[in-house]
Amino acid sequence: MTHIIPLAQTEVSHYHVRDAGGTAALNHGPERMVVDLADLGWRFTCGHGDEGILAPSVAAATGFDDSGWEPVTLPHTWNARDTNDGVRGNMNRTVGWYRAHLHVAATTDAGRATVIKPATIAASPDRRTYLEFDGVNSITSLYVNGHALAPLGSDPQDTARDTGDPAHLGGYAMFRFDLTDALHEGDNVIAVRVDNRRDLRVAPLFADFNFYGGIYRPARLVQTSDVHLALDDHGAPGLRVVTPNAGRSESIERPEHLGLTEVHADIVNDSDRERRISVRTTIVAPGSATAASVSATGTPDDAHSATVADNVTDITLAPHERQHVTVTLEVAEPHLWQPIDYSRGATNSDVAYQYNVRMVLADQDALEEAHGTAPLDSVSEKVGYRWFHVSQNDGFFINGRSHPLRGVTRHQDRENLGNALHDAQHLEDFTLILEMGVNYLRLAHYPHANYFYDLCDANGVIVWAEIPFIDWVGEDERFADVTKEQLVELIRQQGNRPSICFWGLQNEVGNHNTANQWIAMPQLSRELNDLAHAEDATRYTTQAADQDETASERDDWASDIISWNMYPGWYSQPGFGALIEQKRSIERRPLGLSEYGTGASIDQHELHPNAHKTRPNSYWQPEEYQSQQHEEALAYINAHDWLWSTSLWNMFDFGVDHRPSEAGRFEINNKGLVTWNRRVKKDAFYLHKANWNRLDPFVYIASRRYTARAEGPSTVRVYSNLDRVWLRVAHDGGAQVAYDAVAQGNGVFTVDGLLDEPGTYTIWAYGAYDDGTAGTTGAHDAADATDTHDDAAGAPDDATVWADQVIWTRLADDDRVDGGQLAKTLIDAADSTAVDGDATDADGRARVTGTVIPWSLWARPDSGFALDRENRRMVAERPLHDITPEQWRAAFSFNGSGTIDFYATLPTGLTPADKAVVTAPDGTQTVFTVEERAD
Repeated sequence: MTHIIPLAQTEVSHYHVRDAGGTAALNHGPERMVVDLADLGWRFTCGHGDEGILAPSVAAATGFDDSGWEPVTLPHTWNARDTNDGVRGNMNRTVGWYRAHLHVAATTDAGRATVIKPATIAASPDRRTYLEFDGVNSITSLYVNGHALAPLGSDPQDTARDTGDPAHLGGYAMFRFDLTDALHEGDNVIAVRVDNRRDLRVAPLFADFNFYGGIYRPARLVQTSDVHLALDDHGAPGLRVVTPNAGRSESIERPEHLGLTEVHADIVNDSDRERRISVRTTIVAPGSATAASVSATGTPDDAHSATVADNVTDITLAPHERQHVTVTLEVAEPHLWQPIDYSRGATNSDVAYQYNVRMVLADQDALEEAHGTAPLDSVSEKVGYRWFHVSQNDGFFINGRSHPLRGVTRHQDRENLGNALHDAQHLEDFTLILEMGVNYLRLAHYPHANYFYDLCDANGVIVWAEIPFIDWVGEDERFADVTKEQLVELIRQQGNRPSICFWGLQNEVGNHNTANQWIAMPQLSRELNDLAHAEDATRYTTQAADQDETASERDDWASDIISWNMYPGWYSQPGFGALIEQKRSIERRPLGLSEYGTGASIDQHELHPNAHKTRPNSYWQPEEYQSQQHEEALAYINAHDWLWSTSLWNMFDFGVDHRPSEAGRFEINNKGLVTWNRRVKKDAFYLHKANWNRLDPFVYIASRRYTARAEGPSTVRVYSNLDRVWLRVAHDGGAQVAYDAVAQGNGVFTVDGLLDEPGTYTIWAYGAYDDGTAGTTGAHDAADATDTHDDAAGAPDDATVWADQVIWTRLADDDRVDGGQLAKTLIDAADSTAVDGDATDADGRARVTGTVIPWSLWARPDSGFALDRENRRMVAERPLHDITPEQWRAAFSFNGSGTIDFYATLPTGLTPADKAVVTAPDGTQTVFTVEERAD
């Protein structure tokens, strides 16, 4: 019996994502009390632009009545809806206020405090209390009981621009406040002021994504002992783990002493007495030491751990002293951190091997007197041992093997959620990324959530991490320093991660010198590059240059290696390979491709799309054009391993409030391979899966949403990672006819000349390995398969076959309607406020055939219509020709509100005082008011 596995059963990868766990506790040890502040009882309000902004003397006051404010939970943004309302440029960049109450209970317990309820902590004379924010966009001031606090480690010049109070500048990194001296017993008011307006000190000043305001990542309280690992180092975790030989390498040969490990930490005595501290540092094999297996002395329990390196250092701290400690350990012949493997049959049992590095502080006097006591403080970090090399001629190598980096860029936002995501949504994104076969991520254009980096570490996905320095250099004298501060935050917070191999310094900065000439980009570029190397000598620096700049203009923009954002067939003339070869001929550094791609609407389709009709910021962007361009790109990329990395733009559609219409929808960049709401995988998703993921067999019929076709005959394209593909086609319920698909290479199979006559076609596509086996079936083994045909579509007995199916209609001439007939329907209903929701697409937008014509309307090329956006009207450019109802339903879609007037081109001899008449095929006449047309 032949086993047939349908497409729906291949949507979950055989590779099971290693969930790194939640972000609530981060790397804090069990000696610390950690309180998640998601449900602290927050109240929120905000202004509108520069209007309606409350002063701190009002909003932060302890007696202020905030009962009229909106109740919210964290994470939260106030821009989730105004950036997706169909109105360009109305993103509310303003000041938001958050208020909550924290109760501090009195206690005489000198030990660890306990949580009584989420809004309550216990006071203790030997405890310190910190407030930790993972991400707030973009200028944050904190007030406790009406008093402003300075962020830990901040520059005194970092203040809110119109209050002068201390502030954290920048919207994408972690930062902390020390609340200890500001809290008192009883009720405490926590007020957070978030300024999301443009500030010339803070990058980014402009970008092609939304600047969502708010506390959009988790926040938590952390209580530590009064002797603890420092929490004031630019949001760093407290341990800096350096592997000087397990990082960037000058060759592909395995370095000596690969397991050499330096553990750096600052230890702080916040007490009023001298303290003798035992500092124990261990490196433990994965899956062994846990918080529960640490004994009273901080020693891992032998029954549950495999300590591979150990050191104990004793130090003495004077009252309020801070000491830096460096511990050098070496793991003999370390198990390597290996990247993910999508080859057929790969088990990935050895992927992403990480050790646990733990530093435990114990009171030495208490140890001697009581023969053991609970540790004072501890922090754990992961470390992965690997080495990597970039060659200008041969590309990227890791652990001595060629490993071409092929992947995507990712923005973190979602439709109607903005960037206020929970772990489950980050995990869903990551799961989709792995399903497609990605081994490399450029996380653009800012630091991403800690949890997402954790997923990359745990699953062997290599990362380019970058700062939000995009497009413009600020002319404020503080801009350079604040940008460098963001780079320090990124490296110190994420520098322990084995997945990160590259620090990104800038993206498409276009102004070589600012207007006032006080800063030149080459100087700032060198300063950033030098700073990155000073902070971390074990990784490469890189940058993403704009395709329109020549290499010579970027030669003095410093970085170890370089990447280019190139858009042939979209922002430049077609010819993918030619553009890359041009850059390579004049570039002296190893060259990568940091962005490429085109927009695509899942509602628009065409058999033979071309660059003449399909353009950015236009009404016509069929899904098939995106696939066509990516087929060309992959054909080149697959043949040129010297490209050290390639990352298409973008994994997901994302919001851009200022963007004009893309395929009839404002406020969106639709270059993603998955829709903004994550509901629909576009055809190009499966094209890349066919090229990158050999682990999960599948077949996928492309252009599947083009269900009613006026065009024909059609070439059926199938994307698959299998050895061979064939079709069976039934016309109007007749007998099935078999066709062998022609392998075009790079995961593309085709059958020409189908749908040559009107009627309904049911098309089955089948794929199999040449040897007939199921390969690594995993979750989709034969027991889960569906047997659909007795002859199994002609496959050998006992073979495993993967299948897909579509039903398409080739329309006959009498299925068409005259454009004038539709025009009458539109004009008759022009003043209606009702919506004829005869269909709803995957994004939840109604498709309107005749009731309301909104201002975000678009027209299909060659239909005789054009959209005059400036004057909010549809114009018939020439006599209307036949077009199918399916095409009209796709053409007239909207995502906003309002009406638009419909105008016909003036027939010869008519004047603005006359009327123009269009007669439909049924004899019905539609009268158009004749007016002057604005160009």
